[in-house]
Amino acid sequence: MAESIDALSTVRGQRRHRAEPPARAAPKLAVPAALDGPRWLRDALARRGLEPSADRPVHRLLGECDLPEDFEEHEKVSVGTEHAALQQALAYGLQRRYRDRPDAFVAGDLMVYFDGPRPTLETAERLAPDLMVVFGVPDRHRRTYVTWREGQAPAFVLEILSPSTKTKDVAAKPALYRRMGAREYFLFDPDRRTEPRLTGWRFDAGKELALPLVPVAGDMRGMYSEALGLHLCHIQPWPLARRRHETDGLRWHDPATDTFLETPAEVERRAAEEAEARRVLEERVAALEARLRRPRGAARD
Repeated sequence: MAESIDALSTVRGQRRHRAEPPARAAPKLAVPAALDGPRWLRDALARRGLEPSADRPVHRLLGECDLPEDFEEHEKVSVGTEHAALQQALAYGLQRRYRDRPDAFVAGDLMVYFDGPRPTLETAERLAPDLMVVFGVPDRHRRTYVTWREGQAPAFVLEILSPSTKTKDVAAKPALYRRMGAREYFLFDPDRRTEPRLTGWRFDAGKELALPLVPVAGDMRGMYSEALGLHLCHIQPWPLARRRHETDGLRWHDPATDTFLETPAEVERRAAEEAEARRVLEERVAALEARLRRPRGAARD
């Protein structure tokens, strides 16, 4: 009996210590490009000599490199004062035009996220146009514009060419804005690096239709935006340019009234003229009232 128990224990011990089969190595899965970070993020890493791959995807490279947490701010392109003044003047005109429409949103340099069948902020493409107009969304403050959350893509987009963005603005962005769902993309070169300086496309049924320059007023030429119902006119020289050098510029023209939308300087000048006219009128009224209160026969001043 004791021998039987010992034999059974030996067999159980052998079973307990039987070697396990080697673990099967997990297959390496290639990371699809759409899930490996958006183009702007890959470009930012490439400028630092880091190339994503299946073995080293974007999220791993971000953990290996020393990018600051706010590295997106470091990737922004600096623009000159003329560029900024032109951008602000054009945005101002549109904001005044649509100030009574709660469903019209005008913005500049706002990051727009788009693209992808199941997009997220980490995998979507993004662009920050110099000026855009969106209809059908609330006019409110935003830190970013996410197309799949808002439900509307920009109807109109404008880029002002700069030396650092020229190639991308001309060659790549028409297709990118078409993918975004924009209806129109206008491009302007204020520094005479391209000809013509004002170009534009309308996106219809997936096609890019080049827009013609048309006569607007006198010898002035412009491009008509169906989305806005306005002409964007090429002005040379631009009235708001600094005196250091002559710069081309743009103005909005309303064909329905045959007038230009006012610039901030024009609104300020008109307000000053109206204030001065009001002051003169008030002085004349005060003088007339003083004469009427004067007793009859009193000596005049």
